[in-house]
Amino acid sequence: MLKIAHISDLHIVDNTATLKSVFWDFILLAGPATALTPFLKPYLDDPAKREELWKKLVYHSDREDIDPRKVAAITALSLPLAVFLLRSLIRLKRILYLRKDSEAARMILLDDLKSQGIDHVALTGDLTNTAGKTEYENAGRFVKSLRSFCGVTVIPGNHDINVQRLAAMGSKGKLDRYLDHFGDRRRKYAFPFMRRVGDLCLIGLDSTTFNPMLNTRGQIPEEQMDRLNDILHTQDVHGSCTALLLHHHLKSGPREFHLPGKMLDRLVHAGEERLMDRLSNADELLGLAQKHSVDLILHGHKHRLYEGASKGTQILCAGSTTQSDSRRPGQLAYRIIELKSGRVSIQVRRIPTIR
Repeated sequence: MLKIAHISDLHIVDNTATLKSVFWDFILLAGPATALTPFLKPYLDDPAKREELWKKLVYHSDREDIDPRKVAAITALSLPLAVFLLRSLIRLKRILYLRKDSEAARMILLDDLKSQGIDHVALTGDLTNTAGKTEYENAGRFVKSLRSFCGVTVIPGNHDINVQRLAAMGSKGKLDRYLDHFGDRRRKYAFPFMRRVGDLCLIGLDSTTFNPMLNTRGQIPEEQMDRLNDILHTQDVHGSCTALLLHHHLKSGPREFHLPGKMLDRLVHAGEERLMDRLSNADELLGLAQKHSVDLILHGHKHRLYEGASKGTQILCAGSTTQSDSRRPGQLAYRIIELKSGRVSIQVRRIPTIR
């Protein structure tokens, strides 16, 4: 029998790195408005000048009625800025993890995994909070502790990308720290990769995106999809139980928070799912998985433990393993996937944080 543990979203925090990241996010958010203040102040202080500016921006030049072309142009220019401001505000939530990360919880998790006789751990991203150097060092020590008694397969999540390095270095800097600690630079392609563990074939994907503004959104690039298709055609996969590992979710799961008012709550969550959160080409990946009879898709990103299915493929979200679920306070949780004689069984393992 083979026992696989699925864990995710540890968000190992270095307080200094997180505060530094939030500070720069605040500067990015406040900077443009601060820079424009000297220009806007005369208009803000004088209603007549405000009206004059409004007419210049939206009215026809030869008559006082709204010019649809100007409105369309302003709208087109404003949308990227609005998305940027919204993304910057949402990124400030990283400060919330300062009080949630717990080394003690990780030690409890390690002890429990060892006691369950786990053969291999699949870790589906967000090991770190801001991809800081110290966070990666601490995450590396945690994974090393895991490897002292079982095998480990790690893929990156959106929090494992340092956004400032991404903006400064471009795509080359997207996964440099992840690869230094958990990757294999000897491979021609970092992703996808295939790993055989007993009768289970694990295929790791990178769903993080090269986008400093919307880095929470997931996408599997076309070249990864092509190589995944090639891997799924190989003899190594045929006849084996196959699991795809990625960070982002393919389908909406339980909400992590609710806003006052049903309409506002639905609108915000629908926008978050569509623009920033889920895997943008989920249908394409699901189609490929179904074509090749993939058994399991394991992911994280959403901090709620849940599961679903799509035409014979089971989809499992690990939630945030080391953060106590608000629905079950005082408990950590992960999944155990057992393979025995070609049969797969799945169970949720819950452990108390206080012993």
